[in-house]
Amino acid sequence: SITLKLADNELHDVEIMDAAGAVVVANKKVCGQSNFNLQQLAAGIYTLRISNSTGNEAIRFSVAH
Repeated sequence: SITLKLADNELHDVEIMDAAGAVVVANKKVCGQSNFNLQQLAAGIYTLRISNSTGNEAIRFSVAH
């Protein structure tokens, strides 16, 4: 699992997408700290996209079992 800690108090939309761009985890309205269980994801490369009213950021990560 991963823990996402957001520095501000705004609401964020968080999505995890697989290498093909398909959304495999969507969590709307995240604020502060949130945990994501990645055990159900197949091994591979994923993108974590965080967006709010001021913009968005994408972070690539890998899952290995």
